[in-house]
Amino acid sequence: MVKFDDQLNSLKTDLDAVKADLATATTGIAGLQQQISTLNTTVANLQTQLQAAGLTADQQAAVDAAVAEADGLKTSADALAANFPAPSGTPAPTGTTTPATPPAPTGN
Repeated sequence: MVKFDDQLNSLKTDLDAVKADLATATTGIAGLQQQISTLNTTVANLQTQLQAAGLTADQQAAVDAAVAEADGLKTSADALAANFPAPSGTPAPTGTTTPATPPAPTGN
């Protein structure tokens, strides 16, 4: 039974580590989404300014390609974020589990 308790404690430690890694990944993805959103805004503003100045067909094609690429990056980041939902609960510090109490002896 001691071996089982050790394995159970090891499992809990591993689960806590995975939760912490998922929390980090989720935060990283949220930051990436924000950066891409900012990029999209910058590209849209640049496109508006350039259109007012009158672009050549090649310049307009380059701006359109940049907009399409930024939109594609946002779509990819959103899809990635959908695969990493925020973990529920806060991981407990590792190494603080209480060993299981053995069952009380029965009167055999």
